[in-house]
Amino acid sequence: MIKCLEILNFLPNHLSHLHGDLNTGPLAPTSAVSHPKPGSVLFISEKLHIEEAINSQATLLIFDEKVCPPENNYKNSDKVIFSCKNLHACMAWINQKFFTPAHYGKNFDNQPGVHPSAHIAQSVALGKNVTIGPGACVDENCVIGENVYIGPNSVIEAGCQIGEGSHIFPLVFLGHDTIVGKNCKIQSNTSIGTDGFGYGATDKGEHIFKPHLGNVILHDNVDIGAGVFIDRGTYENSEIGEGTKIDNNCHFGHNIILGKHNLVTGGFIAAGSVTIGDHCVIGGRTTVTGHIKIASQVMLAGLSGVSKSILKPGMYGGYPLQSLKASLKTVASLPHLPDLRKVIKKLSKNI
Repeated sequence: MIKCLEILNFLPNHLSHLHGDLNTGPLAPTSAVSHPKPGSVLFISEKLHIEEAINSQATLLIFDEKVCPPENNYKNSDKVIFSCKNLHACMAWINQKFFTPAHYGKNFDNQPGVHPSAHIAQSVALGKNVTIGPGACVDENCVIGENVYIGPNSVIEAGCQIGEGSHIFPLVFLGHDTIVGKNCKIQSNTSIGTDGFGYGATDKGEHIFKPHLGNVILHDNVDIGAGVFIDRGTYENSEIGEGTKIDNNCHFGHNIILGKHNLVTGGFIAAGSVTIGDHCVIGGRTTVTGHIKIASQVMLAGLSGVSKSILKPGMYGGYPLQSLKASLKTVASLPHLPDLRKVIKKLSKNI
């Protein structure tokens, strides 16, 4: 029974009430602007959606303040209307608080505890309100904090630590001695703490595996997508900084150091011993070669190839890597190369 007033009171420093009865409710969950549902909440970020949102059956409209319509557009409307300075942040906060799906992260049989089919070593230290699902395995000397959720068939090897409030989805593998901070989220089919790809070659061309002796550390509030692989360090630790968010299907080689509050989108590949600073945004299917450094506040466009260190903040793209502006010009010129080749060929005959 969520009413508009509850949402306003939840974010009083981020939302402004422009119109409508704050006691209106109950609210249905957020729906897409393109397909608004009766009684729902809509977040509007573009002017082209203003009219259809006001004429829809939605109840609460939250506008980015940059596209908020004039009062004449809604003064006779039955909608409740808020404006917002940071629409996407408010969308995240409101949906987390009020509209998270009912079964997300819920305990099995509606109560915390270890499922009878799970295997938990006697030396494991379990905090309060821990849930461990069917078929999960938690090996010796692990420390599991309060309110941790470990999904079915996940494997937590010996010596791991998982901070309070973290959510481990089904079918996750944590290699031995991996450290997961507080309030982290690790999606299914992800492996963290796997051995790195390191071999020594003999005179005969044989490849001898090098055991990796470091660990992996995920600091607080890290989100890891599905199908992500993070190798442990060779001797030192691989680390993912506080607040960093990683999309699906990414690979991080041994000794990765990834700073704070980065966004890494799907398909990213980093070879071993890469260091990346803070507040970077990395586009999909970007590839980074090993043993290089990337400064803080760098944005890499999708499909970038990074073969040398990036020492200055800025926007980059392409391969070979250029400034983003230059790389866009390069891409735009590529379709014209066949015609340009013909012109050059004709000119060369007249020289």
